[in-house]
Amino acid sequence: MKISIIGPLFDASGYAQALRSIAFGLLDKVYNVRIIPRDWSQLECGLPDSQKQLLSICWKQCSAGR
Repeated sequence: MKISIIGPLFDASGYAQALRSIAFGLLDKVYNVRIIPRDWSQLECGLPDSQKQLLSICWKQCSAGR
């Protein structure tokens, strides 16, 4: 199943934190996740590099598939 997630992902807002939790949960269940990030603030969330890399892969796959 292919799932698209659109919203804040890399900022420090509560919405972004919830969206990251959902994204990681779907990825753990081996869903095909496409991420379309939206910037809501300029504050960095302080994600570990491994998590940033995983989310960025889903984002880059989306950009390449347009």
